[in-house]
Amino acid sequence: MKLLNCRQCDDVIKIVDKARSCECGRCTGMLDAVGGTLLVTGPARVFEIPWPEYDQAAGGEWQRWRMVPR
Repeated sequence: MKLLNCRQCDDVIKIVDKARSCECGRCTGMLDAVGGTLLVTGPARVFEIPWPEYDQAAGGEWQRWRMVPR
């Protein structure tokens, strides 16, 4: 799973196969469905969380990251 983090507004969005923008609109991200190419514009950084770590996470347990209980 790839996440875009805007350095301007600090919004975090999941990058999918259609263009998505952060809250302030300065960053966009998209994953090309055919070639798998990552397309990102603006003052952004991209984080990647391995799917197995994401799928096996339990609320509150630390991996290299953690889900915060609601």
